[in-house]
Amino acid sequence: MLTGRRTVRLAWIGLLGMAAAACASVEVPTEPVRATSLLAPPPMEDFDWHLILEEDLGQARLAFGPETSDWVLLGMGCTRGSHQLELMAYRPKLANQLRLEAGDLIDDFAVVAEEDPSGEGVFLVGKSQINKPVFQNFRSSRWISSWVDGERIAYVPHLGSEVRINRFFEYCG
Repeated sequence: MLTGRRTVRLAWIGLLGMAAAACASVEVPTEPVRATSLLAPPPMEDFDWHLILEEDLGQARLAFGPETSDWVLLGMGCTRGSHQLELMAYRPKLANQLRLEAGDLIDDFAVVAEEDPSGEGVFLVGKSQINKPVFQNFRSSRWISSWVDGERIAYVPHLGSEVRINRFFEYCG
């Protein structure tokens, strides 16, 4: 698991912008595949979804990590009403895709890997449309998973924080 690694939440904002052009030239798989499990695992202790709204900039970020830390395992960002998502995930080693699962769908997203300044891992950054079925399943189920070296890591909200996920999707379009 990815414990012990810290990232700066604000660092991924700059990485998303730098990777946007690079991701545009990478071929993304077109068809999601069916997942095997629809049951949500229990939430991780001390980890939850956090919504950061920057109304003056017209931007929102949804980040999964500890509340009192800058450590982000999975993040999504958008410009108000854009229907576009910027994706960020922290990984211990290089990868060229981000595999996400929500509901009964698994989808792969092309990403660009940028080294973490601490030298402990990489940021995977990419883009997607908000209307992709895997994100619509995330919005309705309130949890999403990613795959790291064949291991499924579920990002499940704690009771009461589901409203942050819905607010993020409303903001993005």
